[in-house]
Amino acid sequence: MTLPEVLRRLSELGDTQGSEVVRLDPLFKDETDYQAFKERHDKDAVPLAELSSYRGEAYLGIDAGSTTIKSALIGRDGEVLRVSYANNKGDVLGAAKRMLSDLYDDLPVDESGAPLVTIGHATVTGYGEGMLLEALRCDSGEIETVAHLRGAQAFVPDVESILDIGGQDMKFLRVRNGVIDHIMLNEACSSGCGSFLEAFASSLGLSIQEFAHEALAAEGPVDLGSRCTVFMNSRVKQAQKEGATVGDISAGLSYSVIKNAIF
Repeated sequence: MTLPEVLRRLSELGDTQGSEVVRLDPLFKDETDYQAFKERHDKDAVPLAELSSYRGEAYLGIDAGSTTIKSALIGRDGEVLRVSYANNKGDVLGAAKRMLSDLYDDLPVDESGAPLVTIGHATVTGYGEGMLLEALRCDSGEIETVAHLRGAQAFVPDVESILDIGGQDMKFLRVRNGVIDHIMLNEACSSGCGSFLEAFASSLGLSIQEFAHEALAAEGPVDLGSRCTVFMNSRVKQAQKEGATVGDISAGLSYSVIKNAIF
């Protein structure tokens, strides 16, 4: 057989194995579908106010999570004056000190340098609650599940279910008569959690916000499963070989988070 004949016959073989990657429906059918989703979720919004024009006592909440640290400075009427969000990079106390230093730099002062806004009460929650409570001399600490309940009840007073998708774990809280009566924690893997998604985004040179945005217009989300990080990584590599876009992978991971939560 001549070489041209070999090449001709190879070109006619087509796909001998077929696709190993299952595709899912797009997250949104069209822009109208996405806007309807946005409007539904934007109904519940925390009131905001300018820290620069606020005067008097404010109240500080710190959430020292497994991978990130968050803070919110709240006014007398529950309005949010300032928020911060950062990766703790394994140094919870160091991240908290940097966060507080930035906060105090932003607090308004008068001409003599005296503070116009003071911290009336500071409370901390999350995995680092005990450490920050002692190290920073916060006024109080609260277990994160109760913090979730209080936050949820501010929007939905008769809330019955709360889902917390954290950096390293996922928790489901069942609420009855205004109190938590059952908690379930994911048992399989952290594949559907925040740090896994952030690591994926980082490996592609994207922020988590940019990575999530790519999913919105994805036409063929990849079915990546939901149970195991190792298997999921393998499926992503196979999907990339078959031409999956960043958006297809991001949307597939969005499905995985929800499946992990439901299962």
